[in-house]
Amino acid sequence: KTFLIFVCIKIKFIIIMRFFLYIFFLLLTPSIVFLQKKKYFFDINGNIITEKEYKKIKDNPLEYFKIKAVSDTAKIFTVEKRELKGRLSNDSLNRLVLYLNTISESNVDSSKTIIINYYPGFDKCIATSGRDYVNSLYEIFLKEINSIEKVENYFICKSFDGIEFYDKSIKWKIDKDRFIESNFFPNHYPCGSYLILYPDKNYYIYKGEYYILEILNKI
Repeated sequence: KTFLIFVCIKIKFIIIMRFFLYIFFLLLTPSIVFLQKKKYFFDINGNIITEKEYKKIKDNPLEYFKIKAVSDTAKIFTVEKRELKGRLSNDSLNRLVLYLNTISESNVDSSKTIIINYYPGFDKCIATSGRDYVNSLYEIFLKEINSIEKVENYFICKSFDGIEFYDKSIKWKIDKDRFIESNFFPNHYPCGSYLILYPDKNYYIYKGEYYILEILNKI
């Protein structure tokens, strides 16, 4: 009888251990998959390069960011210029205006210069910024920009996380469909970014922390 009890206990122990091993491997599998994801490297012009060549690119945050993005199947390493110039097609302009009309509940006038200040969400850059100083600059900016008839200015955010950093006088609109993010700011750039769209459909983008009053010199 004692022997049978011992055997039963041993069998139960083995079953329990197998169960925990099964759970362990289930938890371990995603990590293994993550580590096995294929890596792709691109230079500042979008050309595919080797990992060795990518690592040779020196950090220069004044001109570009080295960005790492992770998808379900790959790790993608890119180099992005902080300043970007281009021109919107008629279709792209119409879609942008329609979207701005929707989220701002206003009628956007594309014959004017359109400014979008984009907030990507709370980050270390925001956390280490001087709140009073930043808001004093925004106050000056708002006073100046609101006095210029040919300009329409928008404050758009990816989320409201940490938005209380800014003064309540700034009226943020949520990028609810992530249209602005996906078309102009596809990655998280520290502290925010801005876009200036001119009446001739040419645009200027600056990614990452910026001095907001510099916008006044570009319109």
